[in-house]
Amino acid sequence: MHGMRLRQLGAGLATTALVGAGNVLMPPNAWAAGVTLPVRVIKVHGEALVVAPVQIQGRTYPFVIDTGASKSSVDVHLARLLHLRRVGRPIHVLGVGGAGIEQVYRLPVWKLAGASLPPANVDGSHLIVGGFGPAGLVGSDILSRYGRVTIDYQHGLLTLGG
Repeated sequence: MHGMRLRQLGAGLATTALVGAGNVLMPPNAWAAGVTLPVRVIKVHGEALVVAPVQIQGRTYPFVIDTGASKSSVDVHLARLLHLRRVGRPIHVLGVGGAGIEQVYRLPVWKLAGASLPPANVDGSHLIVGGFGPAGLVGSDILSRYGRVTIDYQHGLLTLGG
């Protein structure tokens, strides 16, 4: 994502907020069998960005599915708007984009395209720039819990588990 221009993606990200599968009710072992969810694949200059609707507190926000991110994150402005609980003091982080200090926030209840995700502590990051950008990232800290993640770029589908 670092190579992509957020302004070019802004229009595509804004249109993803309403994509979803509704409420998906699954028994505890359903993830082992796999669940397939709709995502939006945005292609710009040969790069692909996978965006999925994430529901928090009854509202839907566009989150990037980022298998290369070791930690999930939420935009700090959204975290403040939603009054997400801070977890501890700000921490020092180091990533591909550089080093910084970020506050950790608790997401006790959140859904990916209507399917419940496990409660998580996520980093607060500055993701929205100039009104454009994703509201958050779903990283490998969450995705790895399902054992297998498959992205069908051609059909816009994300399969967790299976």
